[in-house]
Amino acid sequence: MRAILLASALFLAVLAGCADGPDETPMTDVGDPEPQFEDPDKDFQVDHVGLPRDPPAAGERNLESVPQWRLGEWWQYRVNDQFTGGTRDVYRIVAGTEHGNYLVGFPADDFSNDVLVLHVPGYGDIKADDISYDAHDVPYVPLQFPLREGESWQTSFEAENNVLTFVVDSVDEANQTATLSASGGQGQGTFTYDAEAGEITRWISPGYADYEVIDHGYNYSGTVRVPHDHKLVFLNGRAFGVQDLSMGALPGPNNFAPAGPDETISVDGLYDQVSFAIILQDIGGAAAQGSFQVGTAPGYYSVTATAPDGTSFSETLTPADGAGIKVSFFGHEGPVGDWNVRSLAGGAGVAMIEGIGYHSIDIEMPSGCVVQSQNAQHHAGLEC
Repeated sequence: MRAILLASALFLAVLAGCADGPDETPMTDVGDPEPQFEDPDKDFQVDHVGLPRDPPAAGERNLESVPQWRLGEWWQYRVNDQFTGGTRDVYRIVAGTEHGNYLVGFPADDFSNDVLVLHVPGYGDIKADDISYDAHDVPYVPLQFPLREGESWQTSFEAENNVLTFVVDSVDEANQTATLSASGGQGQGTFTYDAEAGEITRWISPGYADYEVIDHGYNYSGTVRVPHDHKLVFLNGRAFGVQDLSMGALPGPNNFAPAGPDETISVDGLYDQVSFAIILQDIGGAAAQGSFQVGTAPGYYSVTATAPDGTSFSETLTPADGAGIKVSFFGHEGPVGDWNVRSLAGGAGVAMIEGIGYHSIDIEMPSGCVVQSQNAQHHAGLEC
């Protein structure tokens, strides 16, 4: 949720009278920062089922090499976002591959817009060669194999100039686990990788989110919805009354750009779904209390977003809420077209909308076949 990072950066810039530049330290040892989704043949077809289904043999997975995930392998996570204090139990399922990426999704009947927008754990297109993924169209590489004590690397999270330095703090050879830490920006924290599970099973980032894997298994059965080829389509809003927080803008008084409350956001492409959050934050109110969950917002903040089909989504934050921040999550079918958004930031804070568009691929498990549906038009082949 880069919007929180932008809001915090804006607040610090106003206090300091200037905006700091990006970290000058070069990124190392994470490979080319390319998007996770690539389809060089432009055939838009899910690969023929080729992943093994049986659980790995004893000792196959270790700290030296990238795990090979199985078709139908699943993890159950307990995810807590520290903006709202909400907890959600979600499944993450390997439903197939395409051009070197795993296709990873939710149960179709238990899709979580909240967790998808939170970006941890990752869904959609996951690189098979290092199990990294995109967050806000920026590659996020929290693991670099082999995992050996003292090894370190850098990666961005949600924004190219939000650079994290990962360090392997310790390894437990007997249990084949590694403890890592990350410092430098939003997403910093401590993490535990479990080779047997083939995944980070504990992800703790104070002030952002945390999760733990509470169950893990193989041969999932049911329909899986993969949010494929996702892209940041909303990162818009207003701050301190009239400052424009349009997508990609670096906030700060040196590039103050006043704008009225209304704007039109055009979503193009073949996306059939969008998941988004309305984020309202009184920075002073939250900062004074030292927590996003408490405090009082002395100002008035609201966002109303109207989809191309006329559906309206709205949220407000006022002193009556007794909180310094309010984050609400939504999903909508048919996002392509013009969205009309009104953002009101009546105080020392922000009113923003952040969201990602994607192609939904419904895959029936355990067969690994794409379900014949309107969603499958973007990805022909392997229809059941």
